[in-house]
Order: sequence, then structure tokens, then C-alpha cells
Amino acid sequence: IFYSFILVSVLYANLYSSIRSLVICLIVASIISFLLLSRQLLMVCFVMTMISIFIRYNVNYKKFFRLFLSLLIVIYLFGLLGNYRQELSGDFFEGYIVSIGGANESGEKLGSVFYWTWLYISSPVYNLIYNINNYYDFGVNCESFVFYTSCVENYISSVLVPNTFVKYIGLPDFKIDLIMEHLNVGTAFSNSARIFGILGVFFQVMLQGILFYLGCVLTPSKLKTACIVYFSTLSFFMVFDNLFTHGEFFFVLVIIFLTRYNIVLKK
Repeated sequence: IFYSFILVSVLYANLYSSIRSLVICLIVASIISFLLLSRQLLMVCFVMTMISIFIRYNVNYKKFFRLFLSLLIVIYLFGLLGNYRQELSGDFFEGYIVSIGGANESGEKLGSVFYWTWLYISSPVYNLIYNINNYYDFGVNCESFVFYTSCVENYISSVLVPNTFVKYIGLPDFKIDLIMEHLNVGTAFSNSARIFGILGVFFQVMLQGILFYLGCVLTPSKLKTACIVYFSTLSFFMVFDNLFTHGEFFFVLVIIFLTRYNIVLKK
């Protein structure tokens, strides 16, 4: 819940506060992300800010250059934080991420700091392709003789239901196929691809569209922009993982929805 309120604070500061309040909010969120060693929090806050700026302000070439420069800085900090967190774990060595990522000569030229970002983008895509191919080559991979029922349960638990509820309900924990075990992210669509193939991916995209539509319909007019920015942010990160099913991100949607009652009362 604490994590969720940080995200809501940054989201609302981006859209409804002064520049000064926004800067203060981003600084506090960045400090918390470093204290938690959470690069995810840093990146999500940054993407929300970028999308909000394009919606809220007219972006000229000068501002676009500043945004691009900010992106490079965040990518650099992302790599630095990754190296630092690995040092704390006790198994860090020079060129760590380049080595475990199996970088070729071109990858090595990026350097360890920037290679973190490249590996985070490329490995999920490769794992997605791998799971699509395995579904059509080997069929379903669900843990039951009555495979249809088991696959439906796995699809619900890994694609649709927030993980906060999954662990209490007792739904099965589905594991995707991985090219390399330590690179365990496969975009937001690998689970659906491994369980039901391309049809499963299509169904997931359709459900996400329905969720977006319902979110905009149920959100009051003053918060519709917040709904759009937040959905856009989570959709951007679909290339890495399905953040919609992560409890800390799901509860942001709940908080936005509950905010509507405060706005209605004020009216």
C-alpha cells in the first residue's frame, strides 16, 4: 500500500500540481527508490512523468532534448543501481551483467551500466518468442491430466488476477519456459502464450482493452487523464512484465477509483 501511494502521489503531482511540487515529489520518490533498491519504482515514476509532460505541456525541441537527456540519465542510474544492488548481494565482479547476459562484441561495447537496460528489454522478448514456439512445438504445459481445467486456472492466476490475491486464494503458480533460468522475465504475454498460444495473447489484449474502457467510464472527468496516463504507463512496461497483476500497481487503480468519491463529495 505504501508503494502504491508513492505512485499515486507522483501521478497526481504530474497532472494536478505545480512544477515545484512535482519536483519535490519526484525527488522524494527517487530517494525512496534508492533506499528500497527498487529500480522498478524509479522507472515507473519516470515514464509516468514523461507521458504527463507530453499531455500537460506543449513540448518544443528544447524541451524534447531535455526529456531525452533525462532519459539517458535515468538509464544510467538504472545501471548504476543494478551494479550497486549486485555488490550488496556479494556475488558481483567486474563486467558482471555483460557476463551473465552472454553479451557478444556489440553488447560489450555498451558497457556494463547501459547493458542492464538492453538486457532488460531484449531478454523478455526472446523469452516470449521461445514460449510461443514451445506451445506450437510441444503443446500445453499445465500441471494436470485434465489439462483444460488446469490451463484455465493457470491462465486466470498468472494473467488476470493480482498476485496479492493469488497467494491467498491458493491458485497455481505457473512458470514460463526460459532460455536462461536467471533471465526470468518474458514480457506480459509469455504466460498466456505458453498456455494458449497466440489465441491466449489475443484474449489478454482484448481483456486489457476492456479494463481500460471500464476504468475510463467509472473514473470521474477530473481524473480521466490520470486513468489514461497510468494505463499508458503500465502498458509501456508490458514489454517487461504484466504490472497489472502486481499488487502494488493494481492497488493504484483501486486508489484512483476511491478518489472519485472524495471528488464527488466536494462537488
